Parts: sequence; C-alpha cells; structure tokens
Amino acid sequence: MDFISKKISLILPLIVVVVAIGLFALNMVRNTTDNTAVKPANKTETIKPAEEQSRTQEAADADSQPAQQQTAVVSPAAPKAPAASAAKPDEFNSLIEELKSQLEGKNPKIIREIAKQIAKLGEGAIPQIQKMLSDKEVGLKMKLELVKILGEIGGEKAIYALLEEMAKNPHPTIQFMASKSIYHAAGGDIDPFLKKEMLKKDNYTVIASLLKTVQEVKDPEILTNLNLLMANESASMEARASAARFLGQDGLRFLEEKMGESSQEEYYDDMLKSITSMETPEALDTLLRLTTANVSEDTRREIYSAISEMITNLTDDEKLNSESLARIEGELSQNLINADGAGVEHISDALSSINLDSARSVLREEIDRRTDASQRLALASALVENYSSSDMEMSPENNDYLLDMAKEYSSIRYEEEIRIRAINLIRTIGGDQGTEFLQTLTNDSNLRIRSLADKLIKN
Repeated sequence: MDFISKKISLILPLIVVVVAIGLFALNMVRNTTDNTAVKPANKTETIKPAEEQSRTQEAADADSQPAQQQTAVVSPAAPKAPAASAAKPDEFNSLIEELKSQLEGKNPKIIREIAKQIAKLGEGAIPQIQKMLSDKEVGLKMKLELVKILGEIGGEKAIYALLEEMAKNPHPTIQFMASKSIYHAAGGDIDPFLKKEMLKKDNYTVIASLLKTVQEVKDPEILTNLNLLMANESASMEARASAARFLGQDGLRFLEEKMGESSQEEYYDDMLKSITSMETPEALDTLLRLTTANVSEDTRREIYSAISEMITNLTDDEKLNSESLARIEGELSQNLINADGAGVEHISDALSSINLDSARSVLREEIDRRTDASQRLALASALVENYSSSDMEMSPENNDYLLDMAKEYSSIRYEEEIRIRAINLIRTIGGDQGTEFLQTLTNDSNLRIRSLADKLIKN
C-alpha cells in the first residue's frame, strides 16, 4: 500500500498540470473562433475612400522610417490659393443696372459708391466685367467705370484683364483710364507687367499708355528695351516719344529732331509732353531751341507756355542758377523784340516767370514801343504777373501808367474782346482806383461788359 500511495503522490501533480494545459488550449480555440465569426448582415463595415487610405498608408510608412529620413530636403511648394468663386449673377446684375441708371443722372458720389460695391464682389466679378467690356452694345461711360472697378478690385487677375482690354480697345480714354487702374492695382509698381508687354510684338499702343503712368525707370532691362523702342522706326511715334522721356540727352535729341519734321506734326503734343516731363535745364534748352522750329502757332504757344512753367519749377527747385536764368532771359527778350502777332503774347508769358529786373524792363519797353492794343495788353498782363509772382510791388508810376492804358482800352471805342481783356487787367492791377472804375462799367450798354464788371467787383 505504501508503494501504491507513493506512486499516486508522484503521478497526481502531473495529471493536474496536463488538465490545466488542456483547459488553456481549449479556451484559446474558443477565442479564435469568436474573432473570425461572420458579422451579422444588418451591420455594414465602413470602407475608407482610396484617398484617405493612401494618406493613412503614407503616414504609416512615414512612421516606420527613421527620424533622419523624415526631414524634408526641399520645402514643399506653398498650396495654391483657392480659385475665386464667381460673383452671384443676380447681385452683380442688380448693381450694374443701378450703375447704369446713375450714369444717366451723372451723380459722381453715388456712381462711386455703387462702383465700390461692385468692386467688393472681388475677383469673382472679373469674368462678368470682361464680358461687358467685350460687348459692343455697352457704352463708353459704362466701360470706363468697369475699368475703374477692375483697378479697385486689384490683384494680378484684374491687371491682366485690364491689359487684355487695352490690347483690344485702342480708344485713348480707355487706354488712359486702364493704365491708371493698372498703376493703382499694382500699387505703383508696374515694372513686371511692363516687361512682359514690351516682349509682345507690335504692342506699341499698350506700351505707350503704360509708360505715361511711370515717373521713373531704373530697371536696366526696361531701359535697354526703351532704347530699342525709341530707335525702332516701325514702332508708333507715340510709343517712341514715350520711351524717349526716360532716356535723358539721347531722348531729348531724338524729340528735338522729330519735332523739326512736319510729317510728325500730329505727334507734337506727345513729344512736347515728354520733353516737359523731364524738367531739367537741358530740357528747357531744348524747348528754347524749338521756339524757332517750323511748327504751327498753336504748337509755338504751347512751347512758350511749357517754357514759362518749367522756368518756375526749376527756379523753385533751385535747379536753375542765376547765370543760366540770365542767359534764358536774354534769348527770350531778343525773341520778343523780333516777334509779331501772337508770338508777342506767347513770349511775354514766358518772361512773366523770370524774376529779373531786365525781364521787367524789356516788357515795359515793349509796351511803349508797340501800338497794337492786343499786344500791349498781353505785355502789360505779363508785367503785372511778373511783379506778382516775384512778390514785388510795382512803382506808383508803372501802376498808374498801366491802369490808364487799361481804362483807355476798356472804352466803347474798342471791340468787345479788347475791352474784356482791358477790364481783366484793371482787376489784376487792383487798388481803389481800379474798383471805382469797374463800378462805372456796371452801367455800360454792353451786357457782357456789365456782367463782367459786376462779377469782378463782387469777387
């Protein structure tokens, strides 16, 4: 018995271990069966979209890589801005109809307010604006407002829409307003757009218009292209003249040469504007030489007017020394002595801006020397203006002399236009004597004279 008991005591622990292992194995089999069981049909498994699965897989792949490999070597490109959503047609059309009605009423304040509301629609309104600009039934006034609105919207899309309109529509007013709008939309920096436009073939109208908004060019690439444009005989003279204003002495020589050619007369205005915009002593000398060019009287008058303005500006900016001013005064005085007809008025206008005793002396001497009423009144007006702009008072002798002359020419013995000029001179001279004399003219038989005298007294 002892032997059997010993055997049982040895075997029993083994049996317990075997049973325990069997129970554990059975439990594992049951768990596996439960996890692989088919799910009920009324429960649908969610399937991830392919894009999301891809992103998930990419994230997993990235997580499995070493940290050193996850560092980007090249920064990824910035995400593109979402495309502007189109403006609601109803809202756009409603504002456009309101704008149309106000254009007929010509109320600038209301027109600008409506235009601002359209501009607030943003880039989404650009396609609708372009469609209207292409419509031949849309009038010039509306198109000008639409061009302004594009400038208010701003951004590259608006700028390219404006450039597209300029390329299609050569109307001078459209060109002018579109150029201003581009300058506004670009914040004053149109160089990138100007460069692109200068690369386009026969794009002279657009280039000339854009250049008129530019004050200064420093970019070497643009300056090179401007030189090429000025030398290009197949380009329009408007574009060549616009290019010349940025090219210093070379530009001035070109403009002076072309203004001497009668075949270019229709472009004289563009050339003259290019010269006057430079505002340098060299540009002033060019204008002085052009006073003897073979140009019309109207152009000559514009030249002398430009000389007068430039003398004032250069003197104010201290760019004209006393020696140069004396030389210029001498040239103008000689021109005045030799002048006749309308030239007297043009030259005396230029002399009115020179603060030198010699300029005032020649004006006074020419008044005495001449007999033509119109010329004498022009000279007298220039003399009075010279004293005024120089902050100097005329001597009592000059004052009385000019006032008596003006009274004479304001009498009924002279034609109406001479009388009107004389009355304006009396008002310019001023003083109690002048006012008293104007009072007598309020009873004149001529209605225009009475009205003018009354107006000048009240003002």
